[in-house]
Amino acid sequence: MTNRFETAYVAVENVVPGDRLAMTSDDDPNPQVFVVADVEDVHTMNYGDEPRVVLTSHPRSDGCEPMVLAYPRGTRLRKVIG
Repeated sequence: MTNRFETAYVAVENVVPGDRLAMTSDDDPNPQVFVVADVEDVHTMNYGDEPRVVLTSHPRSDGCEPMVLAYPRGTRLRKVIG
């Protein structure tokens, strides 16, 4: 049995806590979903650093660390909408 859901592309800077992001391709028989717990807009003053958005998930279980993903602003991600 496969889990299918609809997705729409969104810019990473438009992601908010509670959003669910598809982390695998549409044809993956075991799709993975990243549930956003926190969104941080990072602007460092270091030379060459681009502004980026850091997404943090909820831990998958007790004692586990959350997953952290960082993307340059403007990156398009697949948000689960259905």
